[in-house]
Amino acid sequence: MYKKTIPKRLRLPIALLVTIAIVIISYASYITYAANQRTISTLSEISHQNQTIFSLELGRDAKIIENAASYIEKLGYASFDDILTFLKHSRIDDQQHLLGIVTPDGKLTDINGVEIDLSQFPNTKEAFNSEETKFFCDSYNDFTFLICTTPIRIDGENKFVRK
Repeated sequence: MYKKTIPKRLRLPIALLVTIAIVIISYASYITYAANQRTISTLSEISHQNQTIFSLELGRDAKIIENAASYIEKLGYASFDDILTFLKHSRIDDQQHLLGIVTPDGKLTDINGVEIDLSQFPNTKEAFNSEETKFFCDSYNDFTFLICTTPIRIDGENKFVRK
């Protein structure tokens, strides 16, 4: 039988080529791993920054509506229409948020006059029983949104909650 062998003069170049191929493949794997780690690290940092910005915006928005509620209380607005008129004419609506008033029976009226019945939402009941600003995630007609509520106290009683 005829046995094929690699000539001695080709063994070294072939071994060198195999070694170079292994080094290139290993280096490419390392580069891919390092790039993936860098991507994950960058995305994590971006996510953390977005969370920080979002938290700061929520805090700012809460302070704005708390101040508005305090101002409404100090002005002595006791009627739903007076408060809604105040909100319509305030500069608070420069925010990218929709402001409105929820009456004790759970009816929300926003500054554009749109009315929504929120009486069955557990968050509405919780907001009326709260003495502080709260954030809720709710949905209506397959639309999910974040709600910030602040009680407006008239004569020591929570009368309206802004959303």
